[in-house]
Amino acid sequence: MLKALCESAKRFRGEMPRRSYGKIKFKYVIEISSEDNSFQIHDFEKEGVVLSVPLRGDRSGTPAADNLKSYLLADKAMYSLGVPGKGGKKRADLVHEGFMNVLHRTCEQTNNKDALSIYNFLREELKTDKTQKEIKSKGIKADNWIAFKTDPKEYFYDDDQIAKAWEKYLEKECTSVDAECCICGKKKKALRIYPWQISFFGYSCPISSFNAESFESFGQSQTSNSPTCFDCAGTATQVLQYLIKNERYHAVLSKDEAKGTGKTPLKNQMAVFWTKDEFAPAQVDETITIDFEELQTMILKAPEIETNLGPPPHEEQLKQLCRYAWSPRMAVREIQDNAFYLAVISPNKSRLVLREWVEVSLVNFLRNMGRYADALTIVSPDGQKAWAPPIPVIFEALKPVKTSLSRRDDDVFIPQKQDVNILLNLLRCCYTGALPPQSLLERAVMRFRVFEKEPETLKQKLRMEARRMALAAAMKLVLVYPCLKEAEKKGKETYEKEVQRMEQLDENEGKVSYLCGQLLAILEEVQRQHAFPKRLNATLVDRFYGTASTAPQSVFGSLLSMATKAHMTKLRKNRFKKHDELEKLLEDVNEKIIAAHGFPKILNMREQAEFALGFYAQRAKFRKN
Repeated sequence: MLKALCESAKRFRGEMPRRSYGKIKFKYVIEISSEDNSFQIHDFEKEGVVLSVPLRGDRSGTPAADNLKSYLLADKAMYSLGVPGKGGKKRADLVHEGFMNVLHRTCEQTNNKDALSIYNFLREELKTDKTQKEIKSKGIKADNWIAFKTDPKEYFYDDDQIAKAWEKYLEKECTSVDAECCICGKKKKALRIYPWQISFFGYSCPISSFNAESFESFGQSQTSNSPTCFDCAGTATQVLQYLIKNERYHAVLSKDEAKGTGKTPLKNQMAVFWTKDEFAPAQVDETITIDFEELQTMILKAPEIETNLGPPPHEEQLKQLCRYAWSPRMAVREIQDNAFYLAVISPNKSRLVLREWVEVSLVNFLRNMGRYADALTIVSPDGQKAWAPPIPVIFEALKPVKTSLSRRDDDVFIPQKQDVNILLNLLRCCYTGALPPQSLLERAVMRFRVFEKEPETLKQKLRMEARRMALAAAMKLVLVYPCLKEAEKKGKETYEKEVQRMEQLDENEGKVSYLCGQLLAILEEVQRQHAFPKRLNATLVDRFYGTASTAPQSVFGSLLSMATKAHMTKLRKNRFKKHDELEKLLEDVNEKIIAAHGFPKILNMREQAEFALGFYAQRAKFRKN
């Protein structure tokens, strides 16, 4: 991953902020006159002023002679002005001396007039009664951030000489012995500690760390057992932080919803994705333009569901992008040497955790993602359109659902620890072409059996429908994906035919498990039409789905008897046309089941998934009509 980040740096060079810099909101700015050392303290109060200044991310613990880690030209008041804090005046004097040493070294290297003015002011005027009185009158405390400037109109921090001097200082302080860098392969000074932090999910941690004895290897401590040079480690950190900050290149897969002491950083997972070289938007035809990174969000980001459940806005673009892999124009565009990268990361207190790493050629990636999207695509619960639910929606659907809801319930799911391996295996399936996990099928089948009561709000209803669609899509993925891989070998035409399987109601499907699911949906529709115009609070599905989907032979006899003797009789009298329509459906499906040797005694897990898909598809068709 580190090597891929470094190789991709040239692509983002003009977009990334300076390395070893960070944005801080300053409450106080001291304006110094370069002519006579006069000064003015500006108090920006709560609004503050945000500046990008030289920083390092490894400052922690109690300040000591060997643990100062001062910043350059801007710092907290204890460091920059020597304002005492909890550690008293002795500690404040110690850290202020460290701040002055870093500033003095920069002045010698750069001869920058602004830095010299600040250094001279702090050396000559800071300890005077006038200055100390002004600091006290402004109420400056040890933890307040202090910035400096010498020009009333602008700040001087964004200066190439100062940035270069700061990096040179960090390199000297943070590197140790000569070693072969594990990224670039060159023999350079290896980093002893990382002066940069990766920040996300409210946590900050270095991209790599070996701070415990358990990480020592062959007598090598800290980062010496996996040496990286200053430039490579800094570039990798800089690129990764940029990708995390940019909405275009990342997606949150799961988030720790716990509060207080129950929080666990590792429950937070983020997918960061990018291509080695820029993949410019491609004009597929007169109406469709492919924007590569934007379309990744359709796979990796959950949409906001407020007023309707519909396909993502760029669904057609995704399909065209997937089909693009078949096109001979791929060779013309010369993208065979391009690569797609994806990292699933979590924060921890002492280091970044890499949960999954995917590196695949762009050509293979397009083919893999297209196959995945085709296998996952399924008709919506209202039967209107078909699309592939994003991975976070599938992962959330595997949580247990609240069986009863009030209007105050904003979330329909019960928080529960999830099997992270399912999530990671879904990513492998999408991007590397690995088979989807069987555990996904088992979990989806079990969750699909639970039928919730009618939600009270529109948002709750849409969330429930999205859940059921995601579960059906997950089962279809596991069942159909291996078939699509085989169909690919036989050519595009065979593949296109296989894609249509189970996407909507498959009236040519002869598997008895699928037919039994259809039959249950038809019997439910008979019950609904029998009760019309009254609205049923619960149907036979709520009571019998579990038994019907596992042991059909034990329950379908009584269900068919109830439908024909009670419900269909009333329908024949009051709604003759609807009666004939449903009677024909019942007869057709029953004949197919009889031809397949009748209702099976027991259905295995795979057959239960087929049952669920038959039920879901038939129900969606009824809703469409």
